[in-house]
Amino acid sequence: MVMSGRRKVFFHLEQDEDGYPPVGTESLWCTPVGGGLFVLDNIPFFFRGATLGDSIEVEEEDGRLWYRATRRESGNSLLRLIVYDRMSLVGVVGELKRLGCSTEFDAAHRVVAVNVPGGVSLGEVRRYVAGAMTAGLVDCEEPILRQEWARSPGEGKS
Repeated sequence: MVMSGRRKVFFHLEQDEDGYPPVGTESLWCTPVGGGLFVLDNIPFFFRGATLGDSIEVEEEDGRLWYRATRRESGNSLLRLIVYDRMSLVGVVGELKRLGCSTEFDAAHRVVAVNVPGGVSLGEVRRYVAGAMTAGLVDCEEPILRQEWARSPGEGKS
């Protein structure tokens, strides 16, 4: 049962020695579904522990909801692209959408957060991204890969 009233949920981010991610927290819109669980309605730009459609547990502190744990995975995968050439952005996003992905863009950090639904060929998406990387258009991070069949030979299970 989906309940009304989307809420912002905050996520603590751990920065590395280079200061990445460039922020210490990220907030995402979530929908309450009962039992203290919320479903993520946004694709994370920096958080690595959950993605669009996942059910998460939260805790309220000082009037804010904070992420505690991922309770049910959606089956979606999460990729992030850094777009080097703004002129390429429309083409890259258009091709990802053609392949069945949804995207969100953070202009301040030039990050495209990419949701690859469980029914979309992650292998095909990864091949496209590899070509865009070779062409010098993007760099890629793959925080969550859930489609088992899409892993390259030799990659271990995570």
